Amino acid sequence: MSHRGRCWGLLGVALLLNACAMQPRSGEAQLAAVRDSIQAAFPDIRREDVRPSAAPGLFEIRRGSQYAYITADGRYLIRGDLVDLGSGEVLTERRRRDLRAETVRRLSDTAIEYAPPADQLRQTVHIFADVDCDYCRQLHQEIPALNAKGIAVRYLFYPRRGERSKGYVEAVRAYCATDRKKALDQMFAGQVLEDARSDCSHPVSEQLAAAQAIGVKGTPMTLLPDGSILYGYMSADGLQQAMGLGDPAPAPATPAAAVPEPKAAPA
Repeated sequence: MSHRGRCWGLLGVALLLNACAMQPRSGEAQLAAVRDSIQAAFPDIRREDVRPSAAPGLFEIRRGSQYAYITADGRYLIRGDLVDLGSGEVLTERRRRDLRAETVRRLSDTAIEYAPPADQLRQTVHIFADVDCDYCRQLHQEIPALNAKGIAVRYLFYPRRGERSKGYVEAVRAYCATDRKKALDQMFAGQVLEDARSDCSHPVSEQLAAAQAIGVKGTPMTLLPDGSILYGYMSADGLQQAMGLGDPAPAPATPAAAVPEPKAAPA
């Protein structure tokens, strides 16, 4: 790791005294100058990841899933969460939620989905999972109950031990299977797939990179629609409660078929 990387990741505060000195500016010119100074100090940070923050005089910087703030004169970098003391909201966490939600929107079409009928769908969650994970297997058993509650699950994969791991290979095999859901069911049940393939085009590497970019720390990680996260196993009832969903409305009773009145017997 470079010296600058250690400053960001370990020390928590970087002093950009030499790289960031600048004259006061306003508007777009000031933002451009701050971006120039940040790129001079941290070349791996994209210009678009430096933006005005909600606090006057501070600019927000994103590096992967980490956030920091720099003063308008470009001199001081502050690592930590920005809190609105008026509302009590942690504004940095809102930005993390937005980042996570945007990331899964981009990946959503690549997920393996377990969903209730369309007319019963109430909410959709994304779960970063590792096939080689005991708690993921336990959570997978809750899928029928979740679907019965109107909750769809879209699986994305985060093989925790990387691209050479059993979890990675198994995820690829699930994507290469003719019936992906059936293959995944068998894997979570500990069964060995017959004629398993791992030579097809698949999104597992992209999903793994995205999980690392948004700071997934373990599996299963359930991502709610607003970008909030829940770690570990959770029952269907617990997840329903965490999402703030009540019980689904009972289906309307089907009216009994009318029974024709018996005809009077002829006299």
